[in-house]
Order: sequence, then C-alpha cells, then structure tokens
Amino acid sequence: MAILPRRDQVSGIHPGRAYQDRARATSEAHGIEALDLLPDLSAEYRTKGDALFIPWDRHNSAAANHVIAKRLAQRLGVGTLHRLYRRDLSARHLRDCDRQRDQDPQVGKVQKGQK
Repeated sequence: MAILPRRDQVSGIHPGRAYQDRARATSEAHGIEALDLLPDLSAEYRTKGDALFIPWDRHNSAAANHVIAKRLAQRLGVGTLHRLYRRDLSARHLRDCDRQRDQDPQVGKVQKGQK
C-alpha cells in the first residue's frame, strides 16, 4: 500500500505524521506492506517546490507522479514492473492482432508451402 501524504505535509507547513503512522499500523496489522512516500516527496519539494502540485486543484502533478512511480519501482523491483509491463504489452499486442485479423481476413493466413 502506498501512503500518499497531503500537500501541507510535503511542503512542511504541517509536518505531522499521525496519518502515516495510523495507515502503516493498520496495514501492518493486516499483513500488508506499506510504503510511506512523504520522505521522497518532501525531498523533491525542496528542489521543485509547488511544481509538484497542479495549481488549480491541488492534486499531484506529473513531477510528483514521477517521484511516486520511481519509488514504487525501487520497492517492487525493476523485474516485477518489467514483467507486469510485458504482460500488459503482450495482452495489448494480442488484442491488436485479433483486431487486425477481424478487419483483414488475409492477416495471419499461411501461404502455400510455408509452415
């Protein structure tokens, strides 16, 4: 489980950790591993500031999502993400092949003399 901090925690305006501590305790009580993203986002905030957030709605920006994805990749391991990505690509590739076959009956037919 990824514990996403509030904007005021990332910026340091309200650095309390009660939310993170409660989320971690709950996840651990149920045998679920938790990843607290506050340290990573706070460190990035020191260099990028409010660019981590979309100004008009306060949600994470692409810059914050990049930090989150990078940290998740580190935790999960590149191999795990690569396998998930490959599986997703393989499924998409098969759907695309099926779609092409449905649109063009000649796609996928074996020519005489070929195996």
